[in-house]
Amino acid sequence: NQKQLDEILSSVSANPGDLMFVSERSVYVTPANTTLGRIRTLAAKLLQEKGQLVIPANKYCFLWIEDFPLFTREVDDANGRLSATHHPFTAPVETDLPLLYSSPEKVHGQHYDMVLNGVELGGGSIRVHDPAVQTYIFENILKLTPDVKASFDHLVTALGHGCPPHGGIALGLDRLVAILTDSPSLRDVIAFPKSANGRDLFMHSPSIATAAQLSEYGLK
Repeated sequence: NQKQLDEILSSVSANPGDLMFVSERSVYVTPANTTLGRIRTLAAKLLQEKGQLVIPANKYCFLWIEDFPLFTREVDDANGRLSATHHPFTAPVETDLPLLYSSPEKVHGQHYDMVLNGVELGGGSIRVHDPAVQTYIFENILKLTPDVKASFDHLVTALGHGCPPHGGIALGLDRLVAILTDSPSLRDVIAFPKSANGRDLFMHSPSIATAAQLSEYGLK
């Protein structure tokens, strides 16, 4: 309604002639909450092409992204099942731990991303080291089936033997090189890039295995 529109315009100090994008979404996080981010990237690209926005080519802006939600709704529905935003072993922020048992959708995770000029270079996390917390996440939040949960039993058992807090980060060297060389695609800086349908044109893979190759590995 007009009242809501006026409140939005006032909150962003909009003036006549301004162009504003508004995305209405639920208060909880879903995988689809990237619309405005994509519009922002597209708008920057179009403005640069028209000469109305100048982004220095030799300027490198690093950014750490943190405070991600630990869990994400599977579908854009308040009743949708929760899934792990990063991976199911990510530790919750310590101050949010009580919410794990009452409002898990409000819990922040100890995972992080490093971004350079709008491109994610890598990410990582601190992992759960308490077997009781890990078991609760598996059973009560992610609701893993017994078969799936059984495949992780050895990890939970290991945590019970005094595993210390641990974590790490994985950086994408190819992404960093693509930025440094101003390459429009990662394929330009990868030794054996894959095509859009996952084929390796250099190695001719995947391909049909010969009878001799199958026989070598005992396959039919």
